[in-house]
Amino acid sequence: MIRQTKLLPRHSFLTLTLSSLLLVGSITFGALPAQAKDLIIHNARIVTMEDHLQTSYQAMSVVDGRIEKLGSDAEILALKKKKTKVIDCHGKLVLPGLHDSHTHLAEGALEMTQLRLNDCRNLAELIEKTKDYIKTHAELKEIVGHGIALPAVAEAPLTCTDLDKLSNKPILLYSEDGHSLWVNSKILNRIDKNQLQEKIKEKLAGTLADGSASGNLQEEAMELAESFIKGPSRRHFAAVLKQAVENANSLGITSIQDAHVRDNVLRAYYDLARRKDLNLRVEAALATRPDMDAGDLLKLQAKSYNYTCGNLRARSAKIFLDGVIETGTAALIKPYDDNQENLGRTNLDQLKLNRLVLELVSRHFQVHIHAIGEGAVRMALDSFEPLSEISKSEDLRNMIAHLELVDEHELPRFHKLGVIANIQPYWAFRDPYVTKLTVPKLGQLRTERIYPFASLSSSGARLAAGSDWTVSTMNPFKAMQVAMTRQAVDETPQAPLNPKEALTLEEILSAYTTGGAYANHLDKVCGTLSPGKYADFIVLDQDITKLPPNQIGQTKVLETYLEGKRVFPLDSK
Repeated sequence: MIRQTKLLPRHSFLTLTLSSLLLVGSITFGALPAQAKDLIIHNARIVTMEDHLQTSYQAMSVVDGRIEKLGSDAEILALKKKKTKVIDCHGKLVLPGLHDSHTHLAEGALEMTQLRLNDCRNLAELIEKTKDYIKTHAELKEIVGHGIALPAVAEAPLTCTDLDKLSNKPILLYSEDGHSLWVNSKILNRIDKNQLQEKIKEKLAGTLADGSASGNLQEEAMELAESFIKGPSRRHFAAVLKQAVENANSLGITSIQDAHVRDNVLRAYYDLARRKDLNLRVEAALATRPDMDAGDLLKLQAKSYNYTCGNLRARSAKIFLDGVIETGTAALIKPYDDNQENLGRTNLDQLKLNRLVLELVSRHFQVHIHAIGEGAVRMALDSFEPLSEISKSEDLRNMIAHLELVDEHELPRFHKLGVIANIQPYWAFRDPYVTKLTVPKLGQLRTERIYPFASLSSSGARLAAGSDWTVSTMNPFKAMQVAMTRQAVDETPQAPLNPKEALTLEEILSAYTTGGAYANHLDKVCGTLSPGKYADFIVLDQDITKLPPNQIGQTKVLETYLEGKRVFPLDSK
């Protein structure tokens, strides 16, 4: 899913300001090139996550970027050598570095330099902000914006007529969930008329009262317009990505899976990795298409091989299976309440999905599937089932992301098939997306079943957690609070959303540490603070293991280390 806003607490976002390994097959996740000095941290409460929250130590020694030993202050300080750097943590909590298992870090970095519309509450505000942006950015040849909240345009829709009044430059504005966009006539008139009419028939392109295209495109219809936007230079993309990496580090994140990596995104990561500026472990889930042939798959393999470098690995492949509930494009088992003829849609039928998954698995790709509705979740599991033995023997660790609705009969299949449940915990509360858009689509009873995190966990599913940034906040501590309370973080909380699906701190912290490391094939080198593993760890300003759940979202990261090297805050040069 590619959603976020100051208006809607689900989508509070981290503002970015620009200032001008494990062997899997034959691929190695490289170590940081600049090796850290030997290090001792002491006077700390170090929770290792080896047995969840049960074991803690006072001190830890690090040699050549790897953990040497954990123990008491006296034991570890006795290991100090002449050049060992010693850090007093003043009693603070130390945890393993956190893993964001589903994010769009590179694309999000670029979005933050463009028009942001997340705080617009209605059509009038949206038009006014776009108008002001065009006026103050007269040098731009094209206008690209992000973050339109679907509730903001639910009653008064945005059309190309509105955008045509603002500029004759190409204008393309995305919804905050990334599943819809709006364009002006400058772009609309460039689209092949036959292709556009086909998408209108498929209800993936909106129309005006006279039947002509409105400029609103959804799902794969968006590709008809995106090709007319030039996009950033390679150098600019790498520069904004570097800033996003630093912001991820500031939130305690040391590893990610970027969940939809196209060629320009892959090049940006590669440029940082080969310059030794990628202070994150990155698994790139390469973008796929429903119609990929043998030549396309060969190119995908070549990209995986050619771009794996340093902390960048590209052995995952992303499939968008369905859409989103709010627009009626998520694939359900029973019809939508507001349209008894609509079961949603999928981008591939079962046969094509099975074939694509088979081709990817046979090429040793981990498969990462977007599935929102329970119909899509069932299809994804069905595609994995005949390949479960080979997936396990090849240690591929396939996953399904989002999982807004999961039929109760499908829950045990995650454990049985070894499929990771990749959840986005920050979505699980009653925001306007739920109250204004989801309830009318699903009805109250089905809405009370969304985001079944506890049911997945109790059925034996392995959980990994991700932000889907910029769809929602990148801050993992806010997401942990929502996972435990099923309520908003920054507002007066409403009634919890299906509170029986709340997770414990142990469950959600495991999803961000051991679960995320497993999802990224990093569990042998990080995810816990254990001797021999990389010294990827964070120091927090408060002990979240001793806080009530509704205070965890206030947590700040004081320091972040990757292989014993401090990456937040960065040392001044």
